[in-house]
Amino acid sequence: MTDLFKEYQELLNTNLGLQSFIQHSALDGVWFLELDQIDRSWYNSTFLKTLGFNDENDSSSHFNFKDAVDKDDLALLMAKIQQSKKDELIVEQVLKFKAKNNSTIWLRCKGFVILNESGAATRMIATLINITAEKKTAIELAHCIKQHNQVIEGSELATWEWNLENDVLILNDHWKRLLDYADNELGVTTIKWWADRIHKDDISQVESKLITHLKGETKKLECQLRMLKKDNTWIWLSCKGKVIERKNGRATLISGFHQDLTESKKYADELEHYKNLLEHSNEVAKIGTWEVDIAKNEVQWSKVTREIHEVDEDFIPLISKGLEFYKKGKDRDKITSEFNLAATEGKSFDEELRIVTAKGNLKWIRTVGVPQLSNGKLVKVYGVFQDISDKKFHEEALQKSYNQTKVFIEQSPSALAMFDLELNYLAASKQWLTDYKLKNKNIIGMNHYEVFPGIGEDWKTMHQNCLKGETHRKDEDEFVREDGTSQWITWEVKPWYNLNNEIGGLIMYTAIITPLIEAQQKAKNMLEVMTKQNDRLLNFSHIVSHNLRSHTSNMTMLLDFMDKDKSTEALETYYPMFKKATTNLSETIQNLNDVANMNMHSSDALETLNLKAYIDKNIATLDASIIDVNCNLSISVDPKITVKAIPAYLDSILLNLFTNAIKYKSEERQLKLRVTATKTKKYIIITVSDNGLGIDLKKHRKKLFGMYKVFHKHKDSRGVGLFITKSQIDAMNGKVEIESEVNKGTSFNVYLLR
Repeated sequence: MTDLFKEYQELLNTNLGLQSFIQHSALDGVWFLELDQIDRSWYNSTFLKTLGFNDENDSSSHFNFKDAVDKDDLALLMAKIQQSKKDELIVEQVLKFKAKNNSTIWLRCKGFVILNESGAATRMIATLINITAEKKTAIELAHCIKQHNQVIEGSELATWEWNLENDVLILNDHWKRLLDYADNELGVTTIKWWADRIHKDDISQVESKLITHLKGETKKLECQLRMLKKDNTWIWLSCKGKVIERKNGRATLISGFHQDLTESKKYADELEHYKNLLEHSNEVAKIGTWEVDIAKNEVQWSKVTREIHEVDEDFIPLISKGLEFYKKGKDRDKITSEFNLAATEGKSFDEELRIVTAKGNLKWIRTVGVPQLSNGKLVKVYGVFQDISDKKFHEEALQKSYNQTKVFIEQSPSALAMFDLELNYLAASKQWLTDYKLKNKNIIGMNHYEVFPGIGEDWKTMHQNCLKGETHRKDEDEFVREDGTSQWITWEVKPWYNLNNEIGGLIMYTAIITPLIEAQQKAKNMLEVMTKQNDRLLNFSHIVSHNLRSHTSNMTMLLDFMDKDKSTEALETYYPMFKKATTNLSETIQNLNDVANMNMHSSDALETLNLKAYIDKNIATLDASIIDVNCNLSISVDPKITVKAIPAYLDSILLNLFTNAIKYKSEERQLKLRVTATKTKKYIIITVSDNGLGIDLKKHRKKLFGMYKVFHKHKDSRGVGLFITKSQIDAMNGKVEIESEVNKGTSFNVYLLR
């Protein structure tokens, strides 16, 4: 280092430029650096003292250049030195050092580079200036700027800055977003662009206030304006700003921010509209108004408000006096709290409370309070004041009536339930809960369709009709539950009305009548049994009369034949017929006895009977009549066919149909009687047809099987045969059909079970 110092001295003596450089640059130290071997460099005592070392001896044992200097800063300096040229030998670099006490020292290094004969940098003489204070200030300033930007970003302030010297207007991203521009739009703008977007009705006052502030006549710029957004809609803005730089008394830089006032303006407009409505309401509906000036602590009451309070015209209202009119307790506490919130936080209120007037009368009132802002500051609270005593007393009477109705329903011995307009339960009697198994369930407030989810659309429609004023009832109705069980009920659904004669909901009454319905059904069944038994007895009497008369008529006719012709040949012919007739009579009497026994026991005792045998037997009974009328008889029945029937009934049916064919034959042609039988899946169809007189079905079909209905003149016609036949067929679960045409004949189709 001593050699370098000697060389340094020689250079100073011989190089006038170097002398001038050091004279003007050296403040806080001088270096003479050996660029290839930094450790051999020389630095004066001023430099060492700047880093906190007292003298050269102190530094020699504690100071190491490479350890003290910031390596990145040194690298930058070395790079600049290597780039030096013959005509550019001066280099500058800020270097950061660690002082003896470990604090940070910033030095601005300004060096004179010395080149060798080949033009390469080998040494450098440098002067140093301590800029630590400036650097710390810059760091703190950068930190403050960063914090400031973070505050602006966090508060979403729409800031702007106008440089008047170059007419550049800088807008932050929040400002752009305020007018619906993207962050990357606009770029650098001018004050003209900004002014062109101001509403024509606002531009004059904005220019006037801006010019006044730029001249220094006001401390800050403050105004309200409308500005055109990107989508060509208008936005209300509050504009605040202040000049932050002046040169020679002339403003050169001003900055500020914009705030969206659109909602506040809208609110103010609504407030003005509301105030106008209140004034109109005051004239028409006698609703009072009030106003409190927060700044002046003044209160104004309208005439109607004074009348509601029952005070004299010269009464001077104060905030405290006004609050004292409210009934002491929760009413006064409530209005005090609400008014304080309106006066301090700008919150509106709408309350129904009680006051005691100046004359000691208790009144229910509705009071509404609406704060009014001016330039973002609360200045007044407006309100309305209405006497609602009649309404409240009406509501109390309604509630009392409802409570009485509720108690009546709950204690009613009948199943009653009360519902609101939405079919939610208001009350239900104990019997209702018992009948519908709801004792352990709190149904008050629940919806009827939630309690009974299986209710059908027909019931829901009926409920809606009742809510329109209809009343529906049914004496007997079967109600099937979701689990498949059923109940018989009698019910009525009707609307209930409030004191305003308006429908308030429904009342349902039900009574379970399942035991009554079951008892009625038992009685009905017993009556049907008795009726059937009576019909059987009546039918039996007709069978006796009709069937015995057929046998006796046949026997009488045979005796007449025998009286008229007593020859041996005649007797041989008629005697077997007579014997057969007596046998059939005996059998008929036995069958009638069996029928009587059946009537006493069971009506369902059907037997399997051979149809062909019964047809033959009844034809034999009528042999004499068949011979007498010269009947052309044809029987086409399978001998194996059987039917389910009561023997006496089957005899009676066949005998009656055969007898009618003979009795009502045509006198103009020979009687043709045809008997056939066909099978279906369920029935045997017995068809008995003739070519007799026939029946006019258009005229007589409805009364064909009626009692004592006669369709032809005949001495033996009594009008009971077809009635008996139809009754007997029905009793055996069969049916009968008829086809007939006047003067062509009749065909009966009898359906009996197989």
